[in-house]
Amino acid sequence: MPRKLPKNVVEHVELKSGWLNIFENKEKAVERATKKLNEEGYRVVAVYPDGDFSGVGKLKNKTLTVFSLGFFRRKPGMVIVAEKVKG
Repeated sequence: MPRKLPKNVVEHVELKSGWLNIFENKEKAVERATKKLNEEGYRVVAVYPDGDFSGVGKLKNKTLTVFSLGFFRRKPGMVIVAEKVKG
């Protein structure tokens, strides 16, 4: 769910990884989110990578990967900033 600001929206695109989502493509995920925002009347202003995990986040991610035998894993996502189109 995008976070709404007065005229802008910040959308976080979460990327999937692991054996179940081995072919998840970062460009396709951003393209899907951008298309959804465009349909809602927003214009994309910026797309940038989400910050890397903290030390605790990295430890949780590695633990999840080991216990799930590589089936589940988190990757840093992308952040999309969009503004409402006038008119």
